[in-house]
Amino acid sequence: MAVAVLIARNRDADLFTLLLKLNVLLGYPLVIPMVLGILYRRTPGWAAWSTVIVSMGTAYIVQNYIPPETIAGICGLAKPLNELEAKHIGFISSGVITLFAGSCWYFFTSLFYKQTTSEKYRQDVEAFFKDMNTPIDHAREHDGNQDSPQYKFMGILCLIYGGIMMLGFVIPNTLSDRMIFIYNGGAITLTGGILYYIYRRKKKSIRVNKAEAVPAGLTQEADCS
Repeated sequence: MAVAVLIARNRDADLFTLLLKLNVLLGYPLVIPMVLGILYRRTPGWAAWSTVIVSMGTAYIVQNYIPPETIAGICGLAKPLNELEAKHIGFISSGVITLFAGSCWYFFTSLFYKQTTSEKYRQDVEAFFKDMNTPIDHAREHDGNQDSPQYKFMGILCLIYGGIMMLGFVIPNTLSDRMIFIYNGGAITLTGGILYYIYRRKKKSIRVNKAEAVPAGLTQEADCS
């Protein structure tokens, strides 16, 4: 519903502006409890969804009922704002205020932690963080090392994306603008190359370990016979 109202109010806005507003209205409220929930656990079970609601409400009010000129006046910017400045101040202020309000509400709910949480809920939270912080023992769980395929896939994707981005160099433009494509695409390509190199090293290491394990197994069988 809030998204529909936002789209209706910004029918004449360009797509980039609309996406930025949607990001503050939907993205920030979901990220706040997700990040803070990992860093601070002494909150009741309703802290996450209530933080989302408070953050969405804050973002909606700031975007629709607090003009950028008011924010500029509070910050001491007395000169009139042009259209571009008003957009920038609107984006920044809505994002900062949403993050601040959502974070404050999340920590505020910790005041009700002891009164509104059961012993079972606390045990579940402790068990969750204990399980999350426990390293995976591939040998014990018999699932093999799953890191190598991830390095491989991410490396290949980065190589492809970086290569495509560097093709923007051929677009008619100034040299400095062309170098932006080379710099950004090159950084992604370099990251992909590093990831793929790590994959190759891990794959080689796994092969060596398997080769060393086979003679050991044969030796044990020979001793038993």
